[in-house]
Amino acid sequence: MQNNVIANSSVTTLIENPEGATPLTPDNMLGLKHKHVNTREQLNELEAANILQGQMWASTLKKPTLDSIFDRGFVTNLHKALLGEVWEWAGTFRQRELNIGIDPKNISVDLHNFLEDAKCWVKFKHYDNLELSARIQHRLPIR
Repeated sequence: MQNNVIANSSVTTLIENPEGATPLTPDNMLGLKHKHVNTREQLNELEAANILQGQMWASTLKKPTLDSIFDRGFVTNLHKALLGEVWEWAGTFRQRELNIGIDPKNISVDLHNFLEDAKCWVKFKHYDNLELSARIQHRLPIR
């Protein structure tokens, strides 16, 4: 397990980066809305609570359609609903390179292509639900 000390003008924070987790850099931490967070566990708890709120928001949607769900606006609104209480950048496309994911300049086009593909996968029942879920998780370009 690697530990990083992250400092900014308001707080010095110790964040644990478990193997396989996206490392949190000082730039990442500037977008964190809760400056009291000291551990990855605390961050995970905040994100989990926000994700539950986002799921509740999604469950209130009236008559969602393939076109309304597989839409850039819906995806960014869902991202904000799932993480917007924790992160300033929720619901926006990242502007910098990470150790995972795609080049930021390709996110918009790749997201459009992914959404069109996923819409077809569902509409024409290309995959069972388990495989469909795995393909969506694998291809989603805003990671």
